[in-house]
Amino acid sequence: MNKKLISAAVLAGLASTASAVNVNSDGVGQLLLYPYYSTSNGNATNIAIVNTTAQTKAVKVRFNEGGNSWEVMDFNLYLSPYDVWTGGITMAQDDSAPMVYTNDTSCTAPELKSYAEANADAEMLKKQSFRTLNIDKFADASGENTNIAAAERIKEGYIEVIEMGNIVDFNLQFAKAIKHDDTGVPADCEYVREGWSRNSLSTDPHLGAWYKFSNTDVAAPSGGLFGIADIINVDSAVDRAYDALALDNVYTEALHSEPGTAYPDLGGNYVNSSEAGTIANANPSRRIRTVKAQVWDAAGVDISNFTFDNSTNVPAGLATIRAITAVLQTERTQNYFYSDPILAAKSDWVVTFPTKHEFINGRTLSANGQEGKLGYAVTGSLPPFTTGFNIPVKMSVVDNEEHAVTAPLDFSPAGQKGLIPFETNVLSFSDESILNSNFGAKVFTKGVKSGWALLEFTDPGNVGQFRLCEDAPIGRTKCMTGLPVIGFGTTQVYNGAKSFSTLYNHKYARSISQ
Repeated sequence: MNKKLISAAVLAGLASTASAVNVNSDGVGQLLLYPYYSTSNGNATNIAIVNTTAQTKAVKVRFNEGGNSWEVMDFNLYLSPYDVWTGGITMAQDDSAPMVYTNDTSCTAPELKSYAEANADAEMLKKQSFRTLNIDKFADASGENTNIAAAERIKEGYIEVIEMGNIVDFNLQFAKAIKHDDTGVPADCEYVREGWSRNSLSTDPHLGAWYKFSNTDVAAPSGGLFGIADIINVDSAVDRAYDALALDNVYTEALHSEPGTAYPDLGGNYVNSSEAGTIANANPSRRIRTVKAQVWDAAGVDISNFTFDNSTNVPAGLATIRAITAVLQTERTQNYFYSDPILAAKSDWVVTFPTKHEFINGRTLSANGQEGKLGYAVTGSLPPFTTGFNIPVKMSVVDNEEHAVTAPLDFSPAGQKGLIPFETNVLSFSDESILNSNFGAKVFTKGVKSGWALLEFTDPGNVGQFRLCEDAPIGRTKCMTGLPVIGFGTTQVYNGAKSFSTLYNHKYARSISQ
């Protein structure tokens, strides 16, 4: 068995190709993954979504809590050509729950208001607030071991932005309504929202057109989106900004789906007609197709074109999820840290597994589409997440003089030593976390105050652990070892009353066997 360990710093990422799912090295794509949002302990998060193309885009924006990726809120966003949408996530004025707000005029369904307007209107505040519905209804049955109150879990997590398609005015005038006029305001956002109307008695053709058939005047997605976010803490006068990770060539057909439902999901399943039955009974369209994930080396040579086939997958329908997993899969996650108490220096790492829930939760596509991301009919834990919720890891730190030590992890509450149990995890290299996460773990650096660290996904008792293999003819199957990771490291240093903050993207090493 030939094994290649590839440094992601040399790889130039996973390069863009015409037919394969890839992490776009230019930073634009169809799928944007934001590894972390936070409203805990005075934090707030701002996000921006940018359409760099001449097409009118239909986009799903979904917020997932960090414990086990239960959806806490979603909405549809409609971007005119070259449009940008900005919004914020912060605690409601009464501190009841996190909420989304915006001062942007781009069309959304449902309508979103500003922070002041939403907090002044109880009904609007309810619509714009994150919900614990999915945690309350499904967490216990899923077998998860999060043990954190639902109201705290929804304060942190990660964000998915899925391009559902390009809107083209063949029969109706949705793209025209979405276009901003000379004053910077869309022509008619209410016209757009009326596309989801359930008034079946109306003779106006645009009323309920999308409710009857969601892809009316919607063509396949073509990419061209990018995103940024920043996590701010006003009390600490700190702002941490990062780029969303962009994946391209993920979806090949229009996925337009009703707002407030679980669709489209990350795997490209969608409900193409809400009128065919209630959302609870509508059957999502399965993505029965072959999906490729491509990895290139530094010389631009294709070293591994992974093939995943929905028709042979068990369970069926996981091909796109497995392809996304493959392009994000890493055997080692590496970054810098600095925790010198003389300058009150502190460092945290965010480590998010954006596809983990799809492999371990045992949820089903036939469940109520209004009740969150429900995954596939998984029985047990599927590769590469063969250890289930708790992921065994090895953390090592190397100081500035090349001295390396093993650095144990200990999650709070105690009892999770050497394991990462959450979908979104915050690893602190200091006595005090700068992100103040509910999903935090302490890294014991054994006196090492600064240097770099590496997080390895390894189980000494199982050599074949964390392997994802393609669906291919016998004799040429290729496998990757590791887990899909997105995230960053952040450091804060104090000089008297002043503080300074930095953020660094993770670096990765990938392992391919063939």
